[in-house]
Amino acid sequence: MNHSNQELDEFLTKMGISPEFTDISKTAEIFRQEMQDGLSGKASSLAMIPSFITNTFSAIENECVIAIDAGGTNLRISLVRLHLEKLPEILSMKRFPMPGTKGAVTSDEFFDFLALELAEFLTKTTKIGFCFSYSVEILPSKDGKIIALGKEVKIHGITGRIIGVELTKALTRKNLPPFTHLTVLNDTTAALIGGQFLCRDYPYSDFIGYILGTGTNICYYEKNENIKKIPTLTERNARTIVNTESGYFDHQFRGILDEEFWADTQNPSDHHLEKMVSGQYLGKLLYKYLTMAAAHHLFSPKAAAMISTLGDIKTQDISNFLSENSTENPLHIFSNLEPADTNLFYHLTDALLERAAKLVTASIAGCLLETGCGRDADHPVLVLMEGSTYVHFSQLKEKILYYIHTEVIQKLGFHLVLKELDGAVTYGTAYAATAE
Repeated sequence: MNHSNQELDEFLTKMGISPEFTDISKTAEIFRQEMQDGLSGKASSLAMIPSFITNTFSAIENECVIAIDAGGTNLRISLVRLHLEKLPEILSMKRFPMPGTKGAVTSDEFFDFLALELAEFLTKTTKIGFCFSYSVEILPSKDGKIIALGKEVKIHGITGRIIGVELTKALTRKNLPPFTHLTVLNDTTAALIGGQFLCRDYPYSDFIGYILGTGTNICYYEKNENIKKIPTLTERNARTIVNTESGYFDHQFRGILDEEFWADTQNPSDHHLEKMVSGQYLGKLLYKYLTMAAAHHLFSPKAAAMISTLGDIKTQDISNFLSENSTENPLHIFSNLEPADTNLFYHLTDALLERAAKLVTASIAGCLLETGCGRDADHPVLVLMEGSTYVHFSQLKEKILYYIHTEVIQKLGFHLVLKELDGAVTYGTAYAATAE
């Protein structure tokens, strides 16, 4: 079966998944408008959550703090020694699967587990930076009220809970010593702070934190006068890190295939951008592409039959297949099919990644449009890129970097550097424990 490029294009158009439907400049402008609406307290798909963290930290040389990183896959608890002129030291680290990823747990079970694992470190310091990589309303006290969990994590009864309050209750239940200072932040905020400290000797004009891993999000520094929904912030002549909650962005182009795919996910009505670009969903979305293409008879009967047996495709399977094509990879079946079927698979995969790269680029461009920073080539904006999908999915990363260069640097005239820094989230979380 040998279908023409025209038939493939017609399928992509009919399903609404052609990368051509995603215009980076237009999407960036819409993203910026959603940012402004969210900052003003108007209806917006972007929550625009202030971190209440400005550029004021009270870190002391050789001070120890606890850094907790509750991510989409893992829970890490680290004891970190801070330094002012060199990298912090991670003295000890514990790593566990994130509770709720291997089976449902209750809110009390989550905080009790956390309290017990903190006990050892609380004998050495009572300052905690808590990176909670989900939707959280940060309070002026720098505690955090949990809004929602994404990424298929199931912790019953945790929505609406205040992290520091619940952790204090758990420590009391377990007869453990209390903490004295807690800063709750998002992983994007942690990445930004980590990069800001680690790259403090270079004249960057501004900093952006971007997470593209199991989920996705972006944060940046916003002028307090623009955060109109919180009057107490507008009275201060400073800038605050704002967490956009970009995974919820809902004004990008989407097709009927996307809507069918969302209907089969937990919380079908939200996290729409996340479900188009993140590691939790790209593999599953490719499977939807393949099964729909087979249903439209673009694949041969043999290929369609094999696709029906694939089951769950992981994003890592796509990356590994495109780079090394191990026989143990479930996508290896496409190496043994007719050339037309194999080529169709590659075209569909490329369409998926092209669109994802455009959407990632548009959200970065939206933040640059909002701040106006990065117009001077000698003082670019540093974008801290963190997350397993960006770091390990080289084919997607290459597409993102291409669109950053052609669309953001050349077309929009911004100067920026995308950089990965080992340990940025952990280091940023540790420094945040000293935020004033």
